[in-house]
Amino acid sequence: MTTHHTSGAADLPEAGCSKHHLIHCSQCRHDNMVRDLRAENDRLTTQLAALAAGQATAAQQAPAGESLRTDALCDLSYSHGLKAGWNYCASDDLAGFERAQKIGTEALRTIKSPTAQAAVSVQEDLLDAAFEAVRKRLCGVQRYSFVLDDDGLVRRVRDRAGNWIEFDEAHALLDPMVVDAARKQGGAT
Repeated sequence: MTTHHTSGAADLPEAGCSKHHLIHCSQCRHDNMVRDLRAENDRLTTQLAALAAGQATAAQQAPAGESLRTDALCDLSYSHGLKAGWNYCASDDLAGFERAQKIGTEALRTIKSPTAQAAVSVQEDLLDAAFEAVRKRLCGVQRYSFVLDDDGLVRRVRDRAGNWIEFDEAHALLDPMVVDAARKQGGAT
């Protein structure tokens, strides 16, 4: 029978618990969530302080803003998990629930911040630029087909004599109008 961590949340899972035990042990799950929350909260606080102090350059602010937004979403998820399972704590330990409430509130504030919102639009611009670069590369590919000649040899020809379905389907997927339509249909922002 596997036992719980006895020296506190600082223990690593590999030190005392098996993977199977970690999945089913509410105390270990709680300890791991609290440890992860504290680490994420410390990292998020440090990044927010750096941005507020203006220490990050303009080039670094967009990725940091996206990272802050992602971290805040993770914090919010962890916070909801802690609040939903706050009974993992001892019955008199309401500090875990209150900490989860505070982390969730801070995470929501971070997600709604102008820095995080600006990071979303910068991220979309970067994705559009990457998409356009891939599309241009694909359009520049020489179009060859492979056919079997009368002698049984495979030969490469430059016209549409062979099977072009795969290339044409891939090319159609990168058509800007198709991508825009898919984004609108999928609700992607």
